[in-house]
Amino acid sequence: TSLPNAAVAVVGDSLTLGAQLEITATLSGLGLGVVEIDGQVSRRMTSSTDTIRSGLDVVQEIAAAASPRIWVIALGTNDVASGSSAGSIRDSVERVLAAIPPDALVVWVDTWIRDERDAVVAGNLIIRGVVAQRPGAVVADFFSYGDDPGIVGGDGVHLTAAGRTLFANVMANGIADVLGRNPLFDLGSATTTLAPIVTDPVAAPPAATTIAASTTTSTTDVGTTTTTSATSATSTTTTTTV
Repeated sequence: TSLPNAAVAVVGDSLTLGAQLEITATLSGLGLGVVEIDGQVSRRMTSSTDTIRSGLDVVQEIAAAASPRIWVIALGTNDVASGSSAGSIRDSVERVLAAIPPDALVVWVDTWIRDERDAVVAGNLIIRGVVAQRPGAVVADFFSYGDDPGIVGGDGVHLTAAGRTLFANVMANGIADVLGRNPLFDLGSATTTLAPIVTDPVAAPPAATTIAASTTTSTTDVGTTTTTSATSATSTTTTTTV
């Protein structure tokens, strides 16, 4: 199965960094042109440090140099893990989306942290609510598969070999979704529950409901763990500290 030849940019955190080879192989194998895959340990959506570039900085840099038709954003885990407020998360998602040209398509991969379930659910609801307001944008559901056996390692965040493949497939299904296509990969059954999208997820968190296995969503990044990852433009062996 292939998709229309379109340029794709992927911006994420250490999950994207670790799965770079799998993401490249999966998207290229579907006929997509990969403009850039930029993942960095401990990356947050809009907060930068002397050594960690924010997702917003990277999006602005790519947008200034190229014109990807599709953007995959796999961010939010480190914002959730750092205890960011609901308002801060909402503002950060809005700012990242605003930096992407309005005629581009967007896939936002949501988050999973085993030991921060309540915070992750709240953060994912905000991501879903904000993304739903933008035409041509969808959420790719990684959250529903985060607790499946063999997907994340002992820290409850970072991906195993099987998890890296699934993460890339979640992105691919999200791209198919935003292009109006059927899912390309069978991700298995997802039984994790997540509350549905609401108009104002911060003010009115709804009751939980089951997300179907065919929906698509997102990312993860947390803890202090040493991982040896696929090389990106910036890293090979990295120590992840949120």
